[in-house]
Amino acid sequence: MPSNDENTMSNTRRQILDVIERHHPRDFMVDVPNERVLSFGDFGELVAELAGAMRRQGVADGERVALLMRNSPELAALYFACMVSGVVAVPINSQLHARDISHIATHSAPRAVFYSPGMEHLLPAADSSCSPPPAIAVPSPWDPVGQVSLPPTEEKPVDVATIHFTSGTTGLPKGVAHRAASLLRNAGAFNDALGFDTESRFYHVMPMTYMAGFLNTLLCPFLAGASVVLQNPFDAQMALRFWEAAIAHEANTFWLSPTMLSILMKVDRSVAAPDYCKRNARAVCVGTAPLPLSLRQEFEERYNVTIYESYGLSETLFLTTQKPGSDWDGPVGCPLPGVEVRVVSTAGRAQPGGTEGEIHVRTPHLMAGYLAQDVPQVDHQAPGTWFATGDLGRLNGDGSVTITGRKKDLIISGGINISPVAAENVILRHESVQDAAVLGIPHPIHGEEVVAVLTLRSPGDAADVPSQVAKLCRDELSAPVRPRRIIVMDSLPRSTTGKVQKNVLKGMLTPTENGNTP
Repeated sequence: MPSNDENTMSNTRRQILDVIERHHPRDFMVDVPNERVLSFGDFGELVAELAGAMRRQGVADGERVALLMRNSPELAALYFACMVSGVVAVPINSQLHARDISHIATHSAPRAVFYSPGMEHLLPAADSSCSPPPAIAVPSPWDPVGQVSLPPTEEKPVDVATIHFTSGTTGLPKGVAHRAASLLRNAGAFNDALGFDTESRFYHVMPMTYMAGFLNTLLCPFLAGASVVLQNPFDAQMALRFWEAAIAHEANTFWLSPTMLSILMKVDRSVAAPDYCKRNARAVCVGTAPLPLSLRQEFEERYNVTIYESYGLSETLFLTTQKPGSDWDGPVGCPLPGVEVRVVSTAGRAQPGGTEGEIHVRTPHLMAGYLAQDVPQVDHQAPGTWFATGDLGRLNGDGSVTITGRKKDLIISGGINISPVAAENVILRHESVQDAAVLGIPHPIHGEEVVAVLTLRSPGDAADVPSQVAKLCRDELSAPVRPRRIIVMDSLPRSTTGKVQKNVLKGMLTPTENGNTP
């Protein structure tokens, strides 16, 4: 358990309350769906109200509460209520499969579940072994009960502040635990790198129950004294009117994923957005997944913006970011202060600069640990641990990092290791290709066969595009990297965070025992 003073609950509480006090009268959150504006002072009162609600439910220091809620000021305030009260927040995204929601809600052993009205059907049910925790409905707007002072709390070390669940190797989500001090330090370091300040106005379209929707678009603006234009999470329907609320409420700082960029490029017809972005956008940040260079260039050209890519994991938080003046052609920026990066060979040896290998990092913001699979306890990470990211990449001469792929996505064909990213970037340059995934399919002679799966901007191009893409690959790629088969599909399977599920694709394309593709 950490003993450093900066990890005490009193320090976390003091830091959060200081931000609220310093910016008390200024706008903090514009709640677009409910047409209301909360100042930092209003938000502080809501934090106190919800901290009191937890205490009335008997939630004690160190216990957990599950948050099964929609994007709302109330969900944001519950995060902060937990941090200032020494309670562990366990957010649950309602878009997950019911099996995963049940797993999180039971495996994390929460003392109570706070939920948005209308989500009653997703609450964990009683079984033969235990009763479900109490469920507390949290309407938005929250109806105050008059208790606006924060409950007293002991000054003691805080081991865990949040447990966010991410995709697990077993198929079930795994809980990633973080300390409050690590979250606050990481958000502050990222703010410093990008220059976020009181003039920044974030457009929040991420699910707030995911790490990116908490750290990137809630904790960062809060610590910067910035404001947040809060929307429902991004989806294809919202993309049709994406810029309306952003323009109406003068958002100037945007956090998007590559999937969001791709959808906007396909469906957005806003006439006002390019000019608005040219005059007002201070930063367009992109993370959570690799960004194809062609998509980046198209988006920057259409909307007159510069994109800042960053790199991080749920386990490590932000590791690197691009800054003004960065080299945009490939690297995801340089490490944040205190973060060390090395590239390691398959034998575990550090590689020289410019050589590809697995990226290992040592960071002061590393998770406290994973939630153990068999018991609801955190399997702690030792301080100063080098963490294997599972990502492939290289260190460049200027200290920046380039990501070249995922270790688990590596294709081994004829004894040659092939990273699919190079082929995907070439394929995505074809004007008719909307999306592409390159993967290895079992082959009786070569071990794996390189296969490319495409989606097209226009279905009518399906007859001509595969041969054109094959020629493009012959012209641009070495023989081992070229796809042996090119398949057109209507869509690619994606996770709830928008990442292509290559394991699902592989299962769809791998022949069964009778020789047929399932």
